[in-house]
Amino acid sequence: RGGNSGYTYKSGKWVWHFTPKSWFDPRYQAYRANPSTYKVFHYNAKAAAAARAKAEAAARARAQAERRRRDGVLVSILKGDFGAGTEKINGMSQAVARFESRIAGETYEALALVAGAKCEENKGLTVCRTAQPMYGRGGTNVGGTYVTRKEKEYVSPKRLQHERVHTKQWNENGFFYIPQYFGILGQGLNPCHNSYEIEADLKKGGYKC
Repeated sequence: RGGNSGYTYKSGKWVWHFTPKSWFDPRYQAYRANPSTYKVFHYNAKAAAAARAKAEAAARARAQAERRRRDGVLVSILKGDFGAGTEKINGMSQAVARFESRIAGETYEALALVAGAKCEENKGLTVCRTAQPMYGRGGTNVGGTYVTRKEKEYVSPKRLQHERVHTKQWNENGFFYIPQYFGILGQGLNPCHNSYEIEADLKKGGYKC
């Protein structure tokens, strides 16, 4: 860096010799201007081993995730991977519930259209407005299709937020949502004590409890 060094043969033996560079030497001036470029790379074996171990662990995790994705429910259980089997069963149940919700919603929309309702999509919610008595209270949500009165108060932003929560509930439960809503889980017809209405926000739903 700041000089010339090396072994020189002197008086019959090799000796270490260091000669400082001249201040005016261009190479010395370059070193003085930016010493960091002359630093020797220090190999950290421990850090390198940790990095390799981390990369290998990530690769194993990716391979395991891919294997679990390809294995079916039965294969996962036979392999003793009950967690993966349960995840797949839950995933299948959720897919079935969403399918049932969609079928119920499309059927309800078709009935509303036949009854003369005007339907439109509103941020994932199908809103049908009709004068026909085909809903309970101020409106009814079946599988993401909300059939209600023609008055504006029943399609206000807050009311539609309330109904979108019911859509989520339908997607989570499918056809089982109906007995759950009216049964012990939902606590019956009284909206002030119905857990599903409480989750959807009673005030946004227009309930005065």
